[in-house]
Amino acid sequence: MPQTLVPAEYIQQLLKLTSQVINVPGDILEVGVYQGGSLYRTAKHLTERHPKAFAGRELIGIDTFEGHPYINAEKDPAHHFKGRFADTSFETVSARLKRFPFVRVIQGECGAAFRTLPAGQRFCLANLDVDIYDSYVRALEYVYPRLSPGGVIVCDEYQGYGHREFIDRYFKDKPVEVKLRTGRAEGKDYGVIITKRA
Repeated sequence: MPQTLVPAEYIQQLLKLTSQVINVPGDILEVGVYQGGSLYRTAKHLTERHPKAFAGRELIGIDTFEGHPYINAEKDPAHHFKGRFADTSFETVSARLKRFPFVRVIQGECGAAFRTLPAGQRFCLANLDVDIYDSYVRALEYVYPRLSPGGVIVCDEYQGYGHREFIDRYFKDKPVEVKLRTGRAEGKDYGVIITKRA
């Protein structure tokens, strides 16, 4: 099974959310695949727990597989730089996920990758682990209008990141519940879970 930088408790939360939205229409999306650890675990969970409920749908993973494609110097933390997380490859991750026929891995900057998806694309769950401001803006502006009622968006980064202001502003007047993701050992709430009201 591929390694992941995501703490085990956050993986468990992600899998729980996957089960929670399994009857909500739409595919599942992950933007920021890196080495494929959380995408693999989600695929395995769907195979073992929800093979019938998820039949006919896709688990879509998007990444440059060349590291961060750009950096916003005013918004992004200094430890994120152009090219960070380049120690991966499309070929390696695709090979790891080949056993799951419902998984589609797309290589490219997220804005460009979204343009390859169908016009009627819908999502029940989107796991966004992109770290940087511009990618969060592109991802949220694409995903939210296509999120089915009852669907969920997980933003892996929130506290201490420049895109928190954008997230707060973007969802301020939308019919959603926004909840901090808690549980990290050092007691910090880095992520946020956004549920679109049914």
